[in-house]
Parts: sequence; C-alpha cells; structure tokens
Amino acid sequence: MVYTPSPELRQCMIEAIAGDHEAARQVLRVFGYADLARQVVRGKPFSNRIERAVAVLTAGVGTEWETRNPDGTYECDLMEPPPKRGEKARANNFDD
Repeated sequence: MVYTPSPELRQCMIEAIAGDHEAARQVLRVFGYADLARQVVRGKPFSNRIERAVAVLTAGVGTEWETRNPDGTYECDLMEPPPKRGEKARANNFDD
C-alpha cells in the first residue's frame, strides 16, 4: 500500500525522527496511540518503547522509500494511513 501523508504530517514525522518531543506526541496521537503520547516527557530522552513506536510509524519518511510526485506530494511505500476518527489503532507491540 502506498500512503501520501499531508505535508504537515510529513514534516511532523521528520521532526519526530529527529527527536522533537512535541512532534513525537503528535505523530503518536494521529496514529491512535494517545497512551504512548502521554509517556513522552519533555527534556528526557525517549524510552525504548517510544523510540520504536516513532520509528515504526514514520518508516520510510525521508528515505529512498519515498517518491516525490509531480504535484510536490510524497508517497511512501512503507507507511499505512492513520486510523479514521473513532477507529482503534492497529495493534502493535513496541515493548522490549
């Protein structure tokens, strides 16, 4: 499946990969992991679980797995779209 994130979401993902705590919270919330988003503590490094979750949810962003379309949007071969409002997040185990 190919997913085209909005430019704002893509930028947020790039910032989350770089370690921005607020961006990581936003990405986690968008993908339905509000419980993990609450575990992100400003000023402290990401826990292993948060780090893995951000890595999984942002897979392919800014890599060769992304394709730039003629209209300026990016498609990512490794990502799935976030759940729609009211839907549950896909079951993932980000634990050690």
